[in-house]
Amino acid sequence: MTRHQVSVLYPPTSHAYHLVDTLARLNQPINLSVVCVGGEAVAADRLASLKQWLNPARLINGYGPTETVITPLAWVCPGARLTELKLGLAYAPIGTALGPRALYVLDADLNPVPPGVVGELFIAGPCLARGYHARPGLTAACFVPDPFAQDGGRMYRTGDLVRRLPEGEFVYLARRDQQIKLRGYRIEPGEIEAALRQLPGVADACVVLRDDAGQRYLCAYWVRQASVAADADSLHPAAFKAALAQQLPEAMIPSQYVLLAQLPRTAHGKLDRAALPAPDFAATRSRQAACNAIEQQLLALWHALLGHAEFGVTDNFFELGGDSIVAIQLVSRARAQGLLFSAKQLFQYQTVRALAQVTTCQNATIEHEQAPAQGNAPLLPIQHEFFQQALSKIQHWNQSLTLTPTSILEPNRLGEAWQRVMALHDSVRLRYRHTADG
Repeated sequence: MTRHQVSVLYPPTSHAYHLVDTLARLNQPINLSVVCVGGEAVAADRLASLKQWLNPARLINGYGPTETVITPLAWVCPGARLTELKLGLAYAPIGTALGPRALYVLDADLNPVPPGVVGELFIAGPCLARGYHARPGLTAACFVPDPFAQDGGRMYRTGDLVRRLPEGEFVYLARRDQQIKLRGYRIEPGEIEAALRQLPGVADACVVLRDDAGQRYLCAYWVRQASVAADADSLHPAAFKAALAQQLPEAMIPSQYVLLAQLPRTAHGKLDRAALPAPDFAATRSRQAACNAIEQQLLALWHALLGHAEFGVTDNFFELGGDSIVAIQLVSRARAQGLLFSAKQLFQYQTVRALAQVTTCQNATIEHEQAPAQGNAPLLPIQHEFFQQALSKIQHWNQSLTLTPTSILEPNRLGEAWQRVMALHDSVRLRYRHTADG
């Protein structure tokens, strides 16, 4: 590049990473006038290395599906902004609109969402493609009428989840079909990947949600830096989890870690998630058998709750995919079988063998289904304190939600469903009344 006096470079994001890694290995920075990357999301933690080894006067992150011909958004990254990107963004912003384009961030019902709220990016304007050749169904699904245009225009559904930053720029979060929801938590894998790449010895990483034999868990794939010894203590899964726990909530910490020589790529240089291998549980599990009745019972419970049996009594509960929610379920099921231990003890003694040594036994309990609650009940202390306050607008905290049906509702079936909900959840039937005692 130096020999041919290249001054402007527009590589795919993954190719830019490879170039920077090569320059860093050779300790040979180059000087360019303009670098514009695109084709994939740019990890925010990679911006500093792009600036350091390519040294461009202007670094641009270009965003644009081919259907929008061809770069509808762009973000210019001055050096002074690099420090601001360390405030929690997994990816660099994709900027603002270029040319006569309209950008919308919409929910599933095509309603605009407020700034800062996650939604799908739609692009409208005169620069859209006409559609997909000989594929009318796909064209109709992706190029939809623009309800905000006065002239009956169209808008393109990108499939990308974004949010608008306070200064008006857009930031990419994830593909709509790759968004992760695990145990009730909505998870952005890019945030986990950014945290992994900051760990010592990790050159690159990606995180996916796997579903193996009914067990859904986060799996991290990582590439080791060539300069770091393969047996370094910092490269063990336990060390990864401990380090990530300092930055991320528990729900975002992967339970499995797979070392790869390199992340698989498509012919276009993009990450090939379909080619990521399944973790080899058998290679990392002891499969050590139980040696007494308590260990046998506990091991059977672990197998049932964790969804697989590729482990033994000396394997770690949390490394197998367990978390605080599964821990509570385990405590409850064990108690029903006469095995007593607390969730705190499970966090302290994280293998079947260790937990068995602090588990006490009693007769198994029989669980009875609770009948619907009826009659009067005393106020809880917090409820009593609330009603003791002289509030001028006691209804201030009332909440309501308006739902718009997407199909015709049958009143009789809706009423029956609501009656079942009321019978199942006692709190829905709860009401407060003033009595002579207050």
